[in-house]
Amino acid sequence: MNADELEQVGGLARRLTRKETDVAVLKKDKLAGYPPLAHLLEASLRGAGERGTLLIPELRFDGNETVGVFSDYGGESSDSRFLTYSVLVFGWNHAYPIQEEFEKIRNHHCFADTTEMSYEESSSGQLEARTKGLPQYQ
Repeated sequence: MNADELEQVGGLARRLTRKETDVAVLKKDKLAGYPPLAHLLEASLRGAGERGTLLIPELRFDGNETVGVFSDYGGESSDSRFLTYSVLVFGWNHAYPIQEEFEKIRNHHCFADTTEMSYEESSSGQLEARTKGLPQYQ
């Protein structure tokens, strides 16, 4: 990228990042009712905020009024070495580009549009994708 392109990307990133963010989102009168993961997430966000490394996307730009939040977890089987959690958050008005990117990924890896994807460690140490009810592609 040249200097002009870097400045444009930097400007876009600054415009799409919240300047002021209160990460204390758990209600104090209900702290005991939240799962441990919620407490860990808030503590992590607070720590990043205190270090000045917290970047929260501004999801209200360009007229967006609704947010899509999707999450998944893995590693629940007895032979898994790790528990993993992932969260995708985006402005719902901007769902179409997200869908386009998902379609590119699915096409690149030969996944059907409606197939649930999961990842398992192969014997070579690399991750390979497996799909339910479809042949494997690598």
